Amino acid sequence: MTEAAELTVPPHAGKTPMNMLEVSRHAGGVAYANMADTIATAELMSRSGIAVRSHLRGEPGACHAVVMLAIAWDMNPYLVANKSYSVNNQLAFEAQLIQSVIQVRAPIKGRIKTEYKGEGGKRQLRVWAETRPAEGEASETVDYTSPEFEKIQPKNSPLWKNDPDQQLHYYSVRAWCRRHFPEILLGVYAPDEVPPVDLQPGEYREVQSDGMNAKLDRIAAPKKERATRAAAPPAQPDHDPETGEILKESSAEPTKSKDEPVKAPGPVKAAEPDPVKEPVKVTSGKPAPDPEADRRATEQEKAAAAGALDPDDDPFREDVVEEEKPHPVRVAVGEFGRRAATAKTEEEFEGLRKDLMKAVKGLPATDPEYVNAATAYKTHLNSFRERIAKVEEASKTSTSAGEQSDQSGMSADEEDELERLLVHELDHSPRGIDTGSLAQVKAYLKGMEAAAKGRAAGAVPAIYSSEESEAWKAGHAYRTANAKSEG
Repeated sequence: MTEAAELTVPPHAGKTPMNMLEVSRHAGGVAYANMADTIATAELMSRSGIAVRSHLRGEPGACHAVVMLAIAWDMNPYLVANKSYSVNNQLAFEAQLIQSVIQVRAPIKGRIKTEYKGEGGKRQLRVWAETRPAEGEASETVDYTSPEFEKIQPKNSPLWKNDPDQQLHYYSVRAWCRRHFPEILLGVYAPDEVPPVDLQPGEYREVQSDGMNAKLDRIAAPKKERATRAAAPPAQPDHDPETGEILKESSAEPTKSKDEPVKAPGPVKAAEPDPVKEPVKVTSGKPAPDPEADRRATEQEKAAAAGALDPDDDPFREDVVEEEKPHPVRVAVGEFGRRAATAKTEEEFEGLRKDLMKAVKGLPATDPEYVNAATAYKTHLNSFRERIAKVEEASKTSTSAGEQSDQSGMSADEEDELERLLVHELDHSPRGIDTGSLAQVKAYLKGMEAAAKGRAAGAVPAIYSSEESEAWKAGHAYRTANAKSEG
């Protein structure tokens, strides 16, 4: 691979050729011809690193579920992916996304309307909209009024405390949709709606809101207060944390009467392991206390709501798994994309291309990381060319107060530069190019410079137009021929 070789996408990279995915206004910008297209998109998404949330990285099956939902909703798959969560081993979505889906997909006229009434624990929200009837049917207003705030259970989301009106709005719109248009949200849940994972089929468990509030208070409490609380001695006898049963053997000394003789302590027996307990059978609406299950059922929602916590403040830090370091080629592709988006000159973009070539050096053209890098390069190259073309077009059509353009479309400064190059940089009259074109003259000089450095005649920079490429080759040929004659 020569230094100036371009990155190319293999014609059949992966299961589906990249050029089979047609960009359009459908499904968030991409039209899918068949299931193979959606699978290819899901596989690419699972390798997208920081472009998607951690629960989708390396999970093409979950990514495919997101892609299929995005198609059904006419949304960009990556936007849907980044509004999703993994809650209790189930895919869930932010309330903001769910409300967007309802607003767009529900058969209604205009937007959903709401009205709050009452205060405090008696606060309620009425939701209504006018239906968009089918042919032959009459329009009607369908509405829903939420329960009083204090009667809504469970309240798993932190917004119930931090922004109760907003959370009541999300809750009520979802309930309104599920009552009147259940087909819109089949199998789609917000994080606070997902039940605990330890329920058996047919069982029901009511989440206790007091436990949730206590945990939210613990997250918000300052370090010192939590440390003091953790150091305080227990205010009750030792008990089983799962069943609440007081243990028979306690570390406290039993109370003895005055007349009872004190017996010498016997030999200490090794503690026997606890027997394996049978799962608690839930036969009513309120299960036996299970703090661990409650923690598992809510820790992810709270951690997501809390944002990026200080490691010393994170109550779930013992569960944090250090993520695998990103592949160096992915890092290089990300840096290339960030800088290419603002590149202003051909020389700058060429330098970025060389850096990207170094990152993929040695990889076969069929390697997924090479394919990803090649795709990113082509995408940003086309974008760069379009951006430069727009700038050039604008410069040709615009005039300034103190500067007039001639028929060639060049400004006074460009004319001065062209004259300098022809008079001072060239000692001969170039052939095969338009000497009235500044871009071609510059490309001609670059070709001469490349030949002097020993670069191959085919190493034309990819960013050149066809006319500039021919000018570059002409300059390379002139310098090569004169170097041979001099030799």
